[in-house]
Amino acid sequence: MNKIKLLLFIICLSFASVVIAQNVKPEFKKLLYVIYRPSGTGINKFVRVETTMEINSDGIMHRKFNIYYDYSGNLSFTGVLGGDTTYHVPDSLILKLNKIFADNKNLEQQTEFKKLSNSTHFYGPYEFISYTNSQGDVHNLVTADMYNKNIEFRDVLRKLLRMRSGVNRNFGPIFRDIELEATILKYHNGCKNLPKSEDMGNIQVADPGVKH
Repeated sequence: MNKIKLLLFIICLSFASVVIAQNVKPEFKKLLYVIYRPSGTGINKFVRVETTMEINSDGIMHRKFNIYYDYSGNLSFTGVLGGDTTYHVPDSLILKLNKIFADNKNLEQQTEFKKLSNSTHFYGPYEFISYTNSQGDVHNLVTADMYNKNIEFRDVLRKLLRMRSGVNRNFGPIFRDIELEATILKYHNGCKNLPKSEDMGNIQVADPGVKH
């Protein structure tokens, strides 16, 4: 009998810990993080979204990623939906994001990038970040290297990417958001000296959140 009571106590204590662990709420309305690659030139230029992570005001993150059949040359939209996962962001990361957005350090759009030296190579992908603060103000920025931004912010994004993601076994069609693609392209084209991604050949890129 005492063992049963002890077991029930442990279960209740564990449940209480889970509830407490989910009490921290974002002090922002939305954070959207996108990994993408541009292709084409002139009026035919477009961006192809590879991964999106969106965190809402309740601390719930929705992550999707596409698997394409080409990653070099003239890119296409031929591929499949690799995964679609929704889960609660750990309190530790929400606390860090709240602090980052409160400080607002190095999170403004960089309109001109420093030219890379001849010995420096960039292979992509590019990143688009959009966050809406508690007042409803939207801030968008494009970056080719998160090392040029807030280091703590970069580390939080990397941890979110490493969180395990559900894999789409049905291999449905890729997800697209035409309005989002247009917004990213607008900010991408507005940047000067944005590093040009070099061709690495026809490589296969998997979602970094999936353990193989």
